[in-house]
Amino acid sequence: MRDGSAMPRMRGIVAASVAAASLLASDGAASAPGDARSAASVPSSAPSAPGAETDEQGLARLEREQKAIVEKLRRDIDATPKTDDAYQRKMRLLADIRKRIDAQNSRPWRRYVGPGTREAVYANYYRAMERRIEEFGTRVFPTFRGRKIYGELTMNITVDSEGRVIETEVVRSSGNPLLDRKAVDIARVAGPYGAFGAELSAKADQVVMTYHFRFVRAGEASEAGAASTASGPQP
Repeated sequence: MRDGSAMPRMRGIVAASVAAASLLASDGAASAPGDARSAASVPSSAPSAPGAETDEQGLARLEREQKAIVEKLRRDIDATPKTDDAYQRKMRLLADIRKRIDAQNSRPWRRYVGPGTREAVYANYYRAMERRIEEFGTRVFPTFRGRKIYGELTMNITVDSEGRVIETEVVRSSGNPLLDRKAVDIARVAGPYGAFGAELSAKADQVVMTYHFRFVRAGEASEAGAASTASGPQP
């Protein structure tokens, strides 16, 4: 699984930048000829070709472009007489763009990690979470009317900076709603998973961990887990 660490924030900045560009273009279309605010003059917020830049580089680029959009509009406002009808329109436009950007920046910064994540600060936190789930899942293996329930499912587990579970999402069901619910209970009760250290806190407000649950019979146990346990995530 690819580490999608910065992608949600990148998508949010793209959305805010595209919205700002659209507002600029719309306002430019309504302005007098020579009012240089056309869509062509707005920096492009489209991501570069795949492999051309890292997520962090793309995030920095989009933030620069977003800043350029606001600075361009400010210069345009400074050049417009306050008595001109266009001045108030541009001020409202700037306020709208700022509102969109502020709304995006106020959202928690989420980082997505999974079994294929290599960056040590995330991989170490993931392994610690994995151990807690395996230990707890072994003690409270899912049952119904005294009989164990078997199956596999994949879940996204979101934790805050204190390691508390704030959200769970079954992204691939076992096909058994009861087993899915019991896996959610295991994920929640096994927490909290430990507060973020200084390094992790500097990179994320929340971490979304993709975990694969395997509830198997004794003869089907994988090398990663004992019989009748919740084993670790599979590649």
